[in-house]
Amino acid sequence: MTQNLNEKTRATRRKHILEAAAQVFAEKGFHATTIRDVAQRAGIGDGTLYYHFENKAALLLGLFSQLTETARQDLDPTQLMSLDLRDFIRMYLHHALSAVQDHNIDLFQAVFSEVMVSAPLRERFKQEVLQPMIEGAELFAQQWATKRGLKLQHDTLNMRILSSLILGLLIQRVMEDPVLTSVWNDLPDVVTDLLLPGFLVSDLNPPMP
Repeated sequence: MTQNLNEKTRATRRKHILEAAAQVFAEKGFHATTIRDVAQRAGIGDGTLYYHFENKAALLLGLFSQLTETARQDLDPTQLMSLDLRDFIRMYLHHALSAVQDHNIDLFQAVFSEVMVSAPLRERFKQEVLQPMIEGAELFAQQWATKRGLKLQHDTLNMRILSSLILGLLIQRVMEDPVLTSVWNDLPDVVTDLLLPGFLVSDLNPPMP
């Protein structure tokens, strides 16, 4: 009981620190922000912050993980398993693209721009955020297809291609592309219709309606 309480308290404190970091990074940018800036915004000492996050890079990774986790919060695996292929892809896209909304575009820009210019941080992002996300999605997609007796076309590439497309769309949104921004909520439907024909091996499955 005590251990569970301690873990819950630690998770709450980490979330509070990340919220403070998000605010300061969005206001000042990553390089101009110091650990002390984040600690002061969070109302804690520098030492307490270092106990939870080793440096600013760890804060960035924590923020990225938080963005992806927020997108997955309302994702019900049981519900996904019951969907047809079109709705399955659309739901995946919807939850991924919902990670960036008007209120956190500045945060996404601050985080992702630093990942792109820092090789050590990029490697940590790949290992701690991107790779687990892709592998988890691949495993789920394979389970979904197996349950239906289907075979996915290029099953090891599907989710990598999809995740690359999602990242590209998110970056263009940060760059304030007016066309994408105007239809942002409709993109899951549009992208799904573009991708759907290539997902299944055609000679093993009936044509999609």
